[in-house]
Amino acid sequence: MTQLPVKIWLEEKPFLNDTVVWSHLLALSPPRTLLILDRDFYDFGQFAALVEQGAAWLTRLKHNARYRVLEPLTSTPNLKDQISVWDMAEVIVRPTRCA
Repeated sequence: MTQLPVKIWLEEKPFLNDTVVWSHLLALSPPRTLLILDRDFYDFGQFAALVEQGAAWLTRLKHNARYRVLEPLTSTPNLKDQISVWDMAEVIVRPTRCA
């Protein structure tokens, strides 16, 4: 087991629709995989599919995202760690730097 990236995938087509890429991401994501995604990959149904197969994901929160905090864990001027719910998907929002 390694903590280094096992696979890095950069797509050369900047306007490629994310729905085309999701099938590849799901196939590359065995249990205990952490996907770090660009903000354009923002599909809660696909996030749920990742979680169901034991993978996890990390992405930037969109500025207009609506969510409800269930439990604040840590809050400083530069860091928020909280358990949140949005779009009927329960997720853990881990350390996020505030601008």
